[in-house]
Amino acid sequence: SQDCGAARPLVERARAATGDLLTELRGVVSDIREGERLDLERALAGLIADVERPVVHLRRIGELTLDDPERAHALVRCVQEILHNAIKHAGAENLWIDLVATSDGIVLKARDDGQAGSSNLGPVREGTGLRGLRERLGLLGGRFHWAAAEGSGFTATIWMPAGRRP
Repeated sequence: SQDCGAARPLVERARAATGDLLTELRGVVSDIREGERLDLERALAGLIADVERPVVHLRRIGELTLDDPERAHALVRCVQEILHNAIKHAGAENLWIDLVATSDGIVLKARDDGQAGSSNLGPVREGTGLRGLRERLGLLGGRFHWAAAEGSGFTATIWMPAGRRP
């Protein structure tokens, strides 16, 4: 059908971006395994470097440090999933990501201007990717909240504690 033909370039772009993100993430994980401290800001900048759409607006507030490499890796995976969803599902033009250092961790706030909640897509449900993030963050002591409403795009708030797990 004509709709499938129009969607094909978007799907191809999402696949290519996901492949690039996975390659970058493998490099980040390799660095962690070799004992290097993860530069969270550099890792996130690498994830978004070649993404043309949505335009990603990454803002850092404060010193972004996590002593636990698993927690840092989980935050990178969160951004990867949020970016993937903005490309593949929402058709967003813009994605804003704020990383805010707090006294006890890092808060990640993400918002896109995509089609979340629009009647032609149906209600947004927590699928495998978002459920996986929630479960992984919970195991690491973090929290995850998301919302999607018609005309408001998709929003996510993630909190990850800074210290190492006991």
